[in-house]
Amino acid sequence: MNTENFEWHDGTLDSIHIDGDGRISIACYLYPSSDAKSRVKFVWDCSGVVSCSCTVDFLAVLDNRKAGNINNGRFKLVKRGVSTLKLFLSDGYVELAAKTIDVRQSD
Repeated sequence: MNTENFEWHDGTLDSIHIDGDGRISIACYLYPSSDAKSRVKFVWDCSGVVSCSCTVDFLAVLDNRKAGNINNGRFKLVKRGVSTLKLFLSDGYVELAAKTIDVRQSD
């Protein structure tokens, strides 16, 4: 999936799930391109997580959910065997690095 065209600004963070096997899934609603009229749900399934850092003002994220609580984001595939995902939120950020990050469109 080509993730270079994602319009991160005004996206919404839907969920962050960390399971007991060290896998992390992050779901967001994003505009798939700059001319898209509606957001689409995308899920990043991360395995072989090397690091994860997160600080979130949950009240600010909730307050800005309808308008969009994602200011910007970056997704870079494999560099030195590790892919990275960074989300800059209305008040906070999520950053992770993993050996495998698969992105998929969700219903």
